[in-house]
Amino acid sequence: MKKEEISLEIYLKEIQKYALLSPQKERQLLMLCKRGDKKSREEIIQCNLRLVVNIAKRYSKCGVALSDLIAEGNIGLIDAIEKFDLSKQCRFSTYATWWIKHSICRAITEKKSLVRIPTYMKAILVQCKEKTTELMKKWDRMPTASEVVSDITIPDSQRKIVNEALITNRAMESMQSIQNLCEQNINIEDKRYRNEEGQSHALQLELILEILKKLDSKRSQIMELRYGLNGRQKMALKEIASQFSLSKERIRQMEKETLKMLKDCLKAREIMY
Repeated sequence: MKKEEISLEIYLKEIQKYALLSPQKERQLLMLCKRGDKKSREEIIQCNLRLVVNIAKRYSKCGVALSDLIAEGNIGLIDAIEKFDLSKQCRFSTYATWWIKHSICRAITEKKSLVRIPTYMKAILVQCKEKTTELMKKWDRMPTASEVVSDITIPDSQRKIVNEALITNRAMESMQSIQNLCEQNINIEDKRYRNEEGQSHALQLELILEILKKLDSKRSQIMELRYGLNGRQKMALKEIASQFSLSKERIRQMEKETLKMLKDCLKAREIMY
């Protein structure tokens, strides 16, 4: 076992000794913390370390070491303590979860932006984009990753890894689409949501998907297909209209209505916190 793994194992065992706080005890400590009591602040942190670990583990397959995810999550926990408003009727753990995820997702996004893509793979992805454009004109729809990869000239031994790379690349582009959706189509008045501490693409995507789950099935599916969410293939209005046996204009109208719903939900969420 590596030294880093041993250190992490010791840390995980160490934090087990800190008991979860009751709502009453939690509020008492937070009140003292807001008055500058450092001991209370330390106790709140210690008693929520397991929450950070549980959240960090959900992102363990995102290419960042678990120990680093935990460290970033702890930063989010500290941010939550500083920003928590006692006048709101909300459990601290619920509020802290948002900030812990925020910090972890931001770290993952920054890490991915620093990953060096091999030169040969960059060239292949450019080829894939050109082929995608060509097939879209030919078929009047967005081709799947496998359709694109099967139609470009590369060694068969590379097709699987290129297919996975293209899927990942499209997923990152979907995140960018959602960020643009938030910043442009959803004109949120509360600037904290858009700007405070560099809100990460990943967190924005997670919030949008969470809200979409609460909409009716048809609207949710239309948005997933329109923006390529939840692993769905991104589709044009015409394709979506055909799939749902509706007019293109009706799909456009439903998209506009849903964006308005998302705007209202996101604004309401900010008021809660």
